Amino acid sequence: MDNITFRKMVNEDIAWYKEKGMKPDYYKILRNNSLMIFKWEYLFVVINNIICECATITSARVIGFLIGYIKAPKGTVEESDGYKLVALFVGLMLVTSFARCRYMHNGFIVGFRLRRVLVTSIYDKVAKLSVKSVSSVNPGKLISLVSSDLYQVEKGLALSPVLIAAPVVNLYAFILIYTIGGW
Repeated sequence: MDNITFRKMVNEDIAWYKEKGMKPDYYKILRNNSLMIFKWEYLFVVINNIICECATITSARVIGFLIGYIKAPKGTVEESDGYKLVALFVGLMLVTSFARCRYMHNGFIVGFRLRRVLVTSIYDKVAKLSVKSVSSVNPGKLISLVSSDLYQVEKGLALSPVLIAAPVVNLYAFILIYTIGGW
């Protein structure tokens, strides 16, 4: 999806607010339309986050099994069980590292693409202003909009995959705790 389609979607939402006689909520408009544009990339970031956190939680459980293996009296457990637990732990750490790197990498890519679209939209809007309107626009206000306000939108979108993945990760943690000790 390109900048023209994004601007069209934003303008339609602004018009809808004005039809209803309400003041447009620009943050909500930008957030919703940005998620529509980057939905597949965003979904991939969320899935990577879920995989990463679930593998981290599972590795903690595997450490518990390793401690139990070390404390077990000789002859009660097979030596190959220890090797299997270590291999499982190393595998989980590799999955965690890979998923976390993919999560961060894809999150940054989506964030940069989002920032590019939003900055372009703002500058295109300014470019369409009349001479009278341009003279009344304070350059400091425009710079503030692009730097700090846009950063707030970008920061909120960057943290939102964690908020979406958190219920799934917490459910997994509760299930794991239940299997360990019950309620």
